[in-house]
Amino acid sequence: MNARSRETVCSQHRLRIQADGAPADSVADQTLNNNWEAGRHAEAELLGRLECRGLRLKNAVLERVTWALLCWPTIEELLLFDLRSGGVVARLSRNLCRPKGSRREIYVWRDQWIEGQADLLPTSGNVDKVADFPPGGVQASGIVGRLKRWSGFKDLLDTGAAGVARRERIKLRAQRVIGVRLARLVQNGYQWSTHRLRQTRKAVRCPAKEYLSHLTEMYKPYHDNEVAVLIMVPRLDPGGAEKNIIELALRLSELGPRVHMMTTIASQNAWAEKLRGTKVELFHLPDFLPANCWFDFVRTFVSVRAVSHLHIMNSHWAYEYLPELKVRFPALTVITHLHAEGEPGTLDFPTLGARYDASIDVHCVISEHLMAYMRDRLRVRRQKIRVIRTGLESIEEVRGAGSGDSWRARHGVSSDTPIVIFVGRFSELKRPLLFVEIAVGVLQHCPDACFVLKGQGPLEYAIRQRLKATPSSVSHHVLIEDPTDPVADLMDAADLLVLPSLMEGIAYVSYEAMAQGLPQVYADVGGQSELLTPETGIAVNAGPEELAAYVDAVLMLIRDPVRRRSMGVAARSRIEEWPTAGDTAASFMKVYEEALQA
Repeated sequence: MNARSRETVCSQHRLRIQADGAPADSVADQTLNNNWEAGRHAEAELLGRLECRGLRLKNAVLERVTWALLCWPTIEELLLFDLRSGGVVARLSRNLCRPKGSRREIYVWRDQWIEGQADLLPTSGNVDKVADFPPGGVQASGIVGRLKRWSGFKDLLDTGAAGVARRERIKLRAQRVIGVRLARLVQNGYQWSTHRLRQTRKAVRCPAKEYLSHLTEMYKPYHDNEVAVLIMVPRLDPGGAEKNIIELALRLSELGPRVHMMTTIASQNAWAEKLRGTKVELFHLPDFLPANCWFDFVRTFVSVRAVSHLHIMNSHWAYEYLPELKVRFPALTVITHLHAEGEPGTLDFPTLGARYDASIDVHCVISEHLMAYMRDRLRVRRQKIRVIRTGLESIEEVRGAGSGDSWRARHGVSSDTPIVIFVGRFSELKRPLLFVEIAVGVLQHCPDACFVLKGQGPLEYAIRQRLKATPSSVSHHVLIEDPTDPVADLMDAADLLVLPSLMEGIAYVSYEAMAQGLPQVYADVGGQSELLTPETGIAVNAGPEELAAYVDAVLMLIRDPVRRRSMGVAARSRIEEWPTAGDTAASFMKVYEEALQA
């Protein structure tokens, strides 16, 4: 280990991180000269000291540490953990004048993107508490402060997955009490007001020129690449759209562009591990920045990384700040990636795309249905819309990924028991409660069948309560599988997939089911019938008789294994002709290049 330290002293304010104990060539100069901190420190005082333990820190990690120290004034000491080893790999101490004998707070940052391993570091001195990073930030005062500290209101405004689920449950209750139309008006009003609140709370800061100059030098080689893509997504939790965007980012990086990705919802980002060790650079903004500093970071990032293309997929935050980014970077090419419309009358992502159409160069949609929706309903010019099909990763990988026999053995389901499955989010749009009613209807005629729901979401409690209300002869044949278990095993064991969705683009689970040779009974919504045909599944139209239609279709396929197998063969044949993930990436590259030339 090279024990030398590298530090850069700037002429103005002389605020910096001093990095010790790491290989000098991998640490790089960490200039933290920044006028945000002007007047808070003595001229020659170190803003912070970073002690590393024999590892290589990527420049992106050091950059995040820099911003964390600048934007969270409560940090005194920060321990960086590597999630793979569970060990502390670096310790960052802020150089604050503290009264003798005073206690301090230590924050633990469990970072996923640090290279290397190390043992736990002992903490010395008086410690008041050890808490997870990021901290709660500065407490607001007055009425706003009291509301924020009230747990119910705090949960309601939470940007994480728990807050999203809570708001969905409130919406469902409101629809039952005051009706669907009035509840949608209230929901739109809430979205508008929270957007205005975020705008007023935004902290507009300008990093010092020396700091920007240092970052630009650090990433100067990046400027030689003509195409650099920043993908903005809400989160990377298990889901079809999220899986698709990860696969797209990986394929794009193989074609030459620099690919960066940012998330804006505080969540576990369970699929982020897929990007570890790849060329795709990932930043979870809630992991190291308070929300009112995100725009400053993104604005600086676009500048120093020479980002040429902004790719927005389902990110409310990116849409809201898009006009400001375009004002600062008029040459920035903006691409939207749209999968489906939402409930009628709600502010869905196609509607957001139409609202900010003046700042957008190309709208990319996954289906002809969505293209027509944007053209005819939202009045977006046809010339600005491109249909790019969602590509599936290697068919052979999907087909051989699971073991149905092991799934049946784990759950005690015999080989001759027909298994009908639902895979998707437990939300109103996916309608898992309708799947439960379908199971109840089918089990009255075919009591030996097995029904499985796999997913998570705000309706999970309602699903369990509905199953409790059914006879044991029914509830014992309906399973809710752990969402963390591999979906491939369940699909390989299943005989039939049921998708009774209220809205869809083209469900990603449908692609995977077809690769597994699994027939489907599905709601004829969105672009589903552009993928599925009468040879591969049975479509059901929404309406008062839909429950009976679903029950009849499922019973027919359970009782007719020959037709089931025939549909499975047709499904495999059709998906083999569908675009691959590589084809999708090549199509987006073509859009990027055309937009850049224009």
